[in-house]
Amino acid sequence: MRIGLIADIHGNKLALDAVLAQLDHRAVDTIVCLGDVAMLGPQPAESIATLQALQIPVVMGNTDAWFFGGDQPGPETALLANWCRDQVSLEVRDFVRSFAPAINIELEDGLKLLACHATPRNFDEVISAGTSTADVMTMLNGATQDLIAGGHTHVQLLRQIYQQRFINPGSVGLPGIGPRSNDLAKNLRVDWAEFAIIDTGNGDLSIELHRTPIDLAELFEIARAANMPAFDWWTTLWKA
Repeated sequence: MRIGLIADIHGNKLALDAVLAQLDHRAVDTIVCLGDVAMLGPQPAESIATLQALQIPVVMGNTDAWFFGGDQPGPETALLANWCRDQVSLEVRDFVRSFAPAINIELEDGLKLLACHATPRNFDEVISAGTSTADVMTMLNGATQDLIAGGHTHVQLLRQIYQQRFINPGSVGLPGIGPRSNDLAKNLRVDWAEFAIIDTGNGDLSIELHRTPIDLAELFEIARAANMPAFDWWTTLWKA
C-alpha cells in the first residue's frame, strides 16, 4: 500500500498540481493532506477545489482555522489571510470546517498511521530534529500508532521515537518559511514543492521524502494576476 502525504499547500495550486503529478507517476493508492490548505497564497479557492474534486481527506491545520477567526502573526499575514478568506465562498468554508482534527489509517501488515497537522495534541506545536525525545513523547499525547504524520514546520523530517516513526512531508506550497524553533535551519532560495510517500506490504516499510521543482516566475505571475495583497512580502518567503 502506497500512501502519499502532502501538507501546507497554502493556496499554491501550481505547486499542488506539480506534487499531484509526481504522486500519480509514483502510483500511490491514496493521498492524505495534513492541513493548511488555502491561506497565505494566490490560489486559495482553486487549491481547496482540487482537494474536493479528488476527494482527498484533510486534517485541520492552524491556518485553516483562520477562516473562522483568530489572530494572525503580523500585519502582512493578517492582510493576506483576510484576502484569502474573501476569495472563498461560504459553502467552501463549510467544507473547510469539516476537516478532521486527525485521521487514522490502517496500513498493511497491521501497521497503523495517525495523520495530524502538527502533533496529535494540537495543530500549533513544533516537532523538529532537535526537539528532545521527552518533549516529543509529551506532544504525541499517548498516541500508539506505528507512524505519526504531521506537517506545520514546512521542514521535512523523519524521526524514530522508540518504536514509532514521526514523518513530516514538508510543505507543498510554502517550503521557505514556517513556525520554527531556534534549532531549525531555514530553507534558502526555494524553488520546489515537497511531499512524502509511505510504502508498506510483505513485511517491508519504506518512507521517502521528495522534492519536485516549480517555476517561481509562473507562480509570481499568478499572484500578480490575482492582485494578491502583500505580494512583495510574500515573495521574500521564497527568495530569502
